[in-house]
Amino acid sequence: MPRSESVRAAESIVARVGLRDRATVDSVIQNARDIAGVCLAAPLAERAKGFVRDGLTLDQVRARLFETVTASPATREQPEKAGAGAGPRIR
Repeated sequence: MPRSESVRAAESIVARVGLRDRATVDSVIQNARDIAGVCLAAPLAERAKGFVRDGLTLDQVRARLFETVTASPATREQPEKAGAGAGPRIR
């Protein structure tokens, strides 16, 4: 997810949850950037937006990406139930 998309996603979470103080807002935006980075490294960048939208922590994202990458080939082609976007393109 490009940087501007991750920031927009984080800002939508901030607006939805009603976070007001600067430190909390900065934390949410940094979390979105971190999620985008690990998804890009996976390489499953298309999942980042859904993970941010769902409010997952970086550790939760890492766990889901690990499950996806280590899953059998048949399982990898199925999208996640949590609405994290399209399924991976791993082959």
